[in-house]
Amino acid sequence: MDDRLKRQMEFALEIDKEKNVFRQTHLSGKGRNENDAEHAWHMAIMAYLLKEYVNGIYAPEEYSPLMRPVLYTCVGIAIAAICISFVLHAISIKIKRAAVE
Repeated sequence: MDDRLKRQMEFALEIDKEKNVFRQTHLSGKGRNENDAEHAWHMAIMAYLLKEYVNGIYAPEEYSPLMRPVLYTCVGIAIAAICISFVLHAISIKIKRAAVE
């Protein structure tokens, strides 16, 4: 496997972790919170669906540059959420240990 393909596959596996980051948003009619992957998918679909309303800011052939920031933002948010959850978990462990001592 060439290096570029290897890095692309590693990235795909990394963003697959978004499925395990749950948001506070409830899914319509499902009774559960959406995960970050579902949120990213909905945001990308809405951006694509509503592209005709950008009033000439982007020509149809330039739409790809618009999608990149939308999707990169989702990945960045997921990474930040994972980092915050690790920090909060570490803090809770320290608090519990301090309470025992």
